[in-house]
Amino acid sequence: DIRIASPSAFFEASFLQLGLSGGELGSSYFLPRLVGIGAASEMLLMGKRVGAERALSLGLVSAVVAEDLLRSTARDAAVTVLQAGSRPGLRLTKESLNAAAGASSLEAHLALEDRAQLMCLRDPSLRDYVAEHVRRLRAGKGVARL
Repeated sequence: DIRIASPSAFFEASFLQLGLSGGELGSSYFLPRLVGIGAASEMLLMGKRVGAERALSLGLVSAVVAEDLLRSTARDAAVTVLQAGSRPGLRLTKESLNAAAGASSLEAHLALEDRAQLMCLRDPSLRDYVAEHVRRLRAGKGVARL
């Protein structure tokens, strides 16, 4: 997902320090895939707090913006995503992204992507998206946003 933080944000996985396993709520599955095994180990084994700027450098967040811009930046990002293409394409892309982290092999993930593309090709709105894209390219306006 697209994660936006304010400069005062911090992330902490202090499960061990509370007497729990670091694997709580899927954190030991998702965190290494998101930030790498080294940073995930620091967070999960040491309960190390990660500030907003370090979270940005690790890829834990997509952007760090001032507190007063947080809501509008998040809203703008959501609008951009929703206007990026067809609803089936958006849903299937999200599904593919989520599956990629846990795919057993490249072949398995390519099969998932192939399925998603076939479903998008069958969607009735595809023709409209292609026509608008071609129209905008011919007009020199770049990528279509419907």
